[in-house]
Amino acid sequence: MAKITLGAVPKNFKRVVKTKILDEAGNEVNGEIECSFVYRTPSEYGKLIDELNDGQQQPDDLAASDVFKRKKERNGEYLMRILDGWGMDAEFNATNAQRLCDEFPGVADAIFLNYRAAIVEGRLGN
Repeated sequence: MAKITLGAVPKNFKRVVKTKILDEAGNEVNGEIECSFVYRTPSEYGKLIDELNDGQQQPDDLAASDVFKRKKERNGEYLMRILDGWGMDAEFNATNAQRLCDEFPGVADAIFLNYRAAIVEGRLGN
């Protein structure tokens, strides 16, 4: 059993995030992605959320395409702030983070929920 030592927090931690996805044929299948998450304390996580939400009001008259474009961009930025790598063939960068959010929004949501649970609730695993 590991001894608990204050101030001895990891730089990152890895989790395999599992969720349902649609394959190229449109069939629902099990998908998974290994994520290397940036470790934050709950108070650091709260600060991150505040930074990401600062000035993010959207006008009511935006076209639907603009709303979804902004969502893809914001979610991609969030992925880049909470991950420092992933187990996919695609390079880990901002463009591919946005692409993941656009092509597989359910995967992005599963990553976000996994991260929040690990940081805020201290839950391990999926």
